[in-house]
Amino acid sequence: MNTLDYIVVSPVVEDHITKKEKRVVLVFDDVDRTTLNSAELLGCINDYCENKNFSTIIIANREYFANPNMEDFIRSVREKTVAYTVLNCPDFKNIVHDLIGNWNWRTEEYAEFLKEQEETIVEIFASEPDTSGTQEAGAALVKNHNIRSLITSLESFFRIYYHMCRAGVSDICPYFRSFLAFSLAEKGGFCRDGKTSYTFSDEEISQLYPQFSADCLFDSVRLWIRLGEWNKKQFLEELSRISGADLSEMMHEENGPA
Repeated sequence: MNTLDYIVVSPVVEDHITKKEKRVVLVFDDVDRTTLNSAELLGCINDYCENKNFSTIIIANREYFANPNMEDFIRSVREKTVAYTVLNCPDFKNIVHDLIGNWNWRTEEYAEFLKEQEETIVEIFASEPDTSGTQEAGAALVKNHNIRSLITSLESFFRIYYHMCRAGVSDICPYFRSFLAFSLAEKGGFCRDGKTSYTFSDEEISQLYPQFSADCLFDSVRLWIRLGEWNKKQFLEELSRISGADLSEMMHEENGPA
C-alpha cells in the first residue's frame, strides 16, 4: 500500500494523438492471488473508486468469489464498491478446437497428432472431476484454466513427441496425457480454498486429472517442466528403457530439438 502512494495516476488523461481527454480504467487482475487481507484490498479499491473517481474493473477466479470463507467479504464488496458483476463462462471446447487448427505446431505430423488428441485435450483442460469426497471441507481442489499454459504445454511436448517418434514408441498417448496434466498443474496451479496454490502431490494431480499417471512421466521430463532444466542424456536413457532402442547416436545430433 505504501508503494501505491508514490504512483501518480490520474482518472483522466490526454490522448497523445488526438489530444482528446480519455477516462482511465483501472483493472485489478488476479485478485484471488493477492497477499493483502480483505480489508486492505477493499480499502484500496474503494479509495480509487469513491475518492479518486476512477472507473474500475476487478477480475478474479470465480472459485474465489464462491468460497464460503469469503462470503462476508464478497457481500461487503458488492454493497460498497462493485456495481455490477459478470460471470465469464468460456466455451473451452471451441477454444481448443480453434487453437489446434490455427496454431503453428512446428510440423504437419505433430499438428495431425494434436488434432487426433483434441477430445483428450479438451477433457484434460476443461473438465472438473468431483473431488468433494476426497478433500476436507473448504479445501477442495479446482483447476485453473489458463489458455497460455495450455499453449506452452502443447508447444513443449513437441520435444518429447519428436524423440519418441525417432525411438519408435508405438503409443505416445499415455505420455502425452501425463505430460499435459502435470504441465498444466505446474504452470497454472490449483485453486485451493479460494486461493491459487502451486504445492500439490501426484495424488492430488490424479484427482483433478484422472488421465495422469506418474509412471508415464519421466523423471527428466518432470524436472524440465518444474525447473526448466533439460537433461538430454537422462531423458534418452529413460526413453531407451521403454522403447528398447539404442539411442546413443541421438545424444550428439544437432538437428531437431535438443
